[in-house]
Amino acid sequence: MPDSAETLQKVFVMCSDGPPFDPRRARRVSIPGRYLALIFTILALGPFPLFGAQPPAGSPQEPEDPARIKELARSLYEAPSAAEAALRAELLRSGSSPARERLFGILRDPGISDEVFDGILIALEERSEQGKELVDLLVGLYAKSDPTSRRARRVLTFFQKLDRGKSGALALLSALRSGMGNGQRGALIEIAIEYVDTDAERRDFILGLVESLSDKKMEALRPQLESALRRVTFQSQPTPKDWEEWYREFVKLHPEGFKERDLAAVAIAREGAEQRRIWSETCRRAIGLLAQSGVLPEEFLDAGKYPEPAVRQIAVQAMPLAVGEDEKRAERAVDRLLPLVGEGRDPDPEVQRSAVEALGLLAKTVPKRRATISNAAR
Repeated sequence: MPDSAETLQKVFVMCSDGPPFDPRRARRVSIPGRYLALIFTILALGPFPLFGAQPPAGSPQEPEDPARIKELARSLYEAPSAAEAALRAELLRSGSSPARERLFGILRDPGISDEVFDGILIALEERSEQGKELVDLLVGLYAKSDPTSRRARRVLTFFQKLDRGKSGALALLSALRSGMGNGQRGALIEIAIEYVDTDAERRDFILGLVESLSDKKMEALRPQLESALRRVTFQSQPTPKDWEEWYREFVKLHPEGFKERDLAAVAIAREGAEQRRIWSETCRRAIGLLAQSGVLPEEFLDAGKYPEPAVRQIAVQAMPLAVGEDEKRAERAVDRLLPLVGEGRDPDPEVQRSAVEALGLLAKTVPKRRATISNAAR
């Protein structure tokens, strides 16, 4: 059976006012093949009434037609929702080079709505688009945005979804050697840090950072590279050579990948009090992830396991966030916090104070426990 593109072309020719049907070519298409091709054609035409458009790319009306591209772009700008925008963006994405360039141009436009912005990224995510042009475009958008803005966070989410556990951070890091400006390259480092989500990827990413420190073309970015290494490894080294030596030694012990807890453990052993602060930061991040997922960070309330008061205090403060509006979780959180302010209370007064405040917030979710909470807080 011929390939799909050839079959579709024959069906369009047979059903249009185009060149006359050539029976010699038609003999190469089986009867079932014609039926399948017709079904594919009908399916391909399905969404177009939504946009008042003509047959799709690949039909006799070629997608290079500027009027056709302009019509699709106008339709995308007017999309009322992200879902509609994704459908319309896919028409441009799957079209000719001019059509794709128009799509990327719309993505660059700061005036587009959040729905259109999200819809374009949804369409690109569905096809796992990650070419250099798109990476450069999104890095540029991130570099010009407030890192806390909605669109900046959406760009980070796009990269994270593309990654899905693959070792892609090093590929992003390699883009630093391209011709983009230092602002964009600094933004790319920030994106790459968020992109790291496996032990093997963390190992590769750290190696890329270490190698970049010795690259003369990257000299202007040395402060950002060193900052990234400190954030990922929880330690610092005075020179690029020291970083290279550290990496060689550490990878011998952990060739399969670098776990955060192993990096933190080495940092603690080498740096003492400063690295205990970094360990607390690691715990804080773990507590934050648990709370955002609706899981009570109960383990971190144990003074025997976590002697650092700052860690326990963070866990106490995160309890209301983990509870949300869930009454059952709220009751369990109350049961875990009450002992911190009653008999056998937590040894640190700041942890006790935070526990009283957290219990006050939880009382709103479980009114029936207010009396108990009030008595314990006295």
